[in-house]
Amino acid sequence: MGVIVGDWYEWHANGQLARHLEHNEKGHEVRRRKWAKDGTLLQDYDNSGTQSA
Repeated sequence: MGVIVGDWYEWHANGQLARHLEHNEKGHEVRRRKWAKDGTLLQDYDNSGTQSA
């Protein structure tokens, strides 16, 4: 079975970005961001070892 490597995106029905996941070369999730239908950022989880501003 394969693993997810790189970026994965999901959109709301209105075209707004809903989710963006980033995976490293081993398939581990290093960042997860979720947005509401109106574009409001709901979650910004960073497990990369470097925190974003």
